[in-house]
Amino acid sequence: MTSFDSLKATTRFKRTFKERTKLVAEAPSTSPKKVCLTQCSSSMNGDEDCSTTRPSRTEIYAIELTTEACGSSCKRKLGVMKLPTDSSLSCARTKIVVLIRYLPASFIFLTKDGYPITKDDENQFTCSDICDERNLIKIQKNFEKPRIGVQDVKNNDFGFIFIDHTCGLSALRTAIQTELKVPENFRFKDSNNWLVIKEHEAKLVVLDVLQGAVVKITEVKKRPLPPPPPPPPPPIQAAGDDYKDILISYVRQEAAEFALLLKSALIRKFVTVYLDVHEIKPGIDWQDSLNNAVTHCQLFVPLITKNYGETQWTNREVKLADVLRKPILPVTFLTHWPPQPLAIQFASTQYVTYRPDLNIKGTADTQSVYSEVLSPNSQENANTIENTKWHPEHVEFVADEIGKFLRDSNNDNSKKLKTSLARQPSKLKSYPKTSKLPIDIGYQVRGNKEGNPLVVISLHPAKNSFGQKIAKLVEDVCVDVWLSTSCESLADEPTLPENVSPKLRNSEFFSPTPEASLKRSSIFQDKANEAGCIILLLSKEFIASNISKSHLYYCEHRKRLIPIICDDFEMPAWTNRLINSRLIIDARTKNFEETLKYNIRKALHTSARFCWADDVEEEKISTASNLIKKLMPTGFSVYVTGSKLINNEETRNICKLIGQHLAALENVHIVTGGFKGVGDVVARSAFDERNDVVDDEKHIWHILPRKDDYKYSDVADQNEDGTFEMVEYGNTVFSGDSVKEREIITSRVFDICILIGGGPELAKEIDHFVWSEKVVLPIRKTGGAADGKYDISPKIFDLPVAVSLEDWSVLLDDQASPERIGKAVAKITMDLKKQHAVEAPSQYATTPFETPVGMKKGFLFKQNTLEQS
Repeated sequence: MTSFDSLKATTRFKRTFKERTKLVAEAPSTSPKKVCLTQCSSSMNGDEDCSTTRPSRTEIYAIELTTEACGSSCKRKLGVMKLPTDSSLSCARTKIVVLIRYLPASFIFLTKDGYPITKDDENQFTCSDICDERNLIKIQKNFEKPRIGVQDVKNNDFGFIFIDHTCGLSALRTAIQTELKVPENFRFKDSNNWLVIKEHEAKLVVLDVLQGAVVKITEVKKRPLPPPPPPPPPPIQAAGDDYKDILISYVRQEAAEFALLLKSALIRKFVTVYLDVHEIKPGIDWQDSLNNAVTHCQLFVPLITKNYGETQWTNREVKLADVLRKPILPVTFLTHWPPQPLAIQFASTQYVTYRPDLNIKGTADTQSVYSEVLSPNSQENANTIENTKWHPEHVEFVADEIGKFLRDSNNDNSKKLKTSLARQPSKLKSYPKTSKLPIDIGYQVRGNKEGNPLVVISLHPAKNSFGQKIAKLVEDVCVDVWLSTSCESLADEPTLPENVSPKLRNSEFFSPTPEASLKRSSIFQDKANEAGCIILLLSKEFIASNISKSHLYYCEHRKRLIPIICDDFEMPAWTNRLINSRLIIDARTKNFEETLKYNIRKALHTSARFCWADDVEEEKISTASNLIKKLMPTGFSVYVTGSKLINNEETRNICKLIGQHLAALENVHIVTGGFKGVGDVVARSAFDERNDVVDDEKHIWHILPRKDDYKYSDVADQNEDGTFEMVEYGNTVFSGDSVKEREIITSRVFDICILIGGGPELAKEIDHFVWSEKVVLPIRKTGGAADGKYDISPKIFDLPVAVSLEDWSVLLDDQASPERIGKAVAKITMDLKKQHAVEAPSQYATTPFETPVGMKKGFLFKQNTLEQS
């Protein structure tokens, strides 16, 4: 650049500076600081003299923005400017605001050593007073309150807060915990680096612990970053995207909460789980969905509680899993193994205890830790506890065991659990009597036995001589015969005294050792799997025997059964679940031998094809149940049954008050069997209670069979041909071709049954509700079946889930007043309604009931379900 160009640049800079200074001087302002700045600027540029100030020397000053912290990274160079050396800081502030860009909204000047100068004191200092040897003027951003950093002794930063220096340490601690989320277990260090205990904090202020612009704290551990999630286990190859790895089978009234807890724990381990209440959508057949889930699951996990296997769905699910050779890993809540009535199927099956320290006994000890899982308050009746609890650590233990087994069985088939039907597939000749099973199930379980077909005779040792006679008859059909009493000669039984009678020697009083019991169960299992059909010699000893009962539970629904009744005895209600009474052969009839041989030949013939009567009946009942569910209005239905004749006035008052209290509940419908007696009194009382409500008829329903050959004209409006008439109030639905069919259908449809009195036949009806896992409310004060008579199932007295012990005790109290009973029934009904709405909300998303066109409101006539289907 030439000297001429340099001169031009200098002149242009001076002209520009003069113009900017003139603009400041001419700006309208009453501020004396701006006037002072104009005077200083004019004097500095030499354009005019200022009579109020003496001429001073000008210097170039650098402006730097600093923070409370130290270090070069905390400094920002903002620019340079000319200022008189004796210019006050207030005048310098005005010029800095005009000429320097990127200034903070509010700032203060600092001395050479970094001390702040308040705005009120700026007129007492000049630029030369605060600049260093490099003519550097330091400014700092100004806050309403001092900003203080927080660090630990290792200089790890937690952030900063705004607080006055004179505040106490308690206020400082609160601010640190609230704003910086620092855990409370820390201590301050003062300016001497001494530890401040909590007792001394009340005597100190922020200045006492301030180290520069930082407060030091100790015993604060930085939160470590969470470890990365473990890689998911190898994927399980399933038959489809909708199929789950594990199916959990359980008794709803005993283990519903346990199943939910276990499912949550398994999902956290990247395992898919099928749980019926979550998977079965509205409009999907319940049985089809469960069959498909069992068929395609990789592992079947039953939760073994007190009544597992003695309800309809658990009994069928575990048998289907066994027939399909699915790996089965039971989780037991009992202190003994194997459980009744699944002793044969689970005799040699591995299992997981609900907690790792549980001591399992090898004999059929009746004590159960199920009550311990629920609550320590009751050891006798597990279902008398309100709050169920399963310790989270125990849930995780079980989930770990299941996940480990699932991965091992997926990688190595040799580690799979041994299922009963997988042991001798070459000799297996099974005829599983299971409706709605996969089409190819027959090919999976059929095989050819070497030599003659095998027939197994299950009997009690007391009928051994009669069993030998039956065996000779069976041998005439050219088959091999094996008697279950042969187990005693093959198993290692304990040595008994010689003077023990044969009857006692063969009784269950002399229980075998656990090893012998296991061997006996294994022998029967092998023989039953090999057999083409099973003959049951039914006697009072057979029915009372747990071993014989386990034989029946194992063979039912997987083998063709030929039941033979030996003598006169009352068949208990539970046998009706497993044995079709129409298939029973009476050994005392004239044509017994020919009938028996015919049934054996038909059962064993390989080309024979059967349409099993109980399968047809099951399909019919299932269809009828689904139709009634579609007909019922939105809400919750309660079925009422009991004595057909009421001879006790107090029982009548109880019925009336139950009806009145149920009528006061919203969206609760009362259903009866359409007969006279307690059901009619309860329903009519509820009807009269709400007779001023429009469309009240939709809350009262009666389920009657289309006809029955037995005469019920004394308790129902029955015609000469056996058909029934509609009930004169409420809605009438005709379903089933007999009273027995109607009883089975209602037990499938309605979740609550109120039992008032009742005789021997009613005990069998109630057994259907127990078998279907439904809740029965026994009004014990009314006597009869409700009081536990007529061999009724004792399970009806177990406290249901979600019901308070106080309300349940009223139903079992012989001294309770009718009013208390009515209120307790209504309260229990509402509790169960809430529980069912949470567990299976889809069941209550039905279409509201509408009376068909042309039909009198309040009356609904439905033809029998077989014709409808």
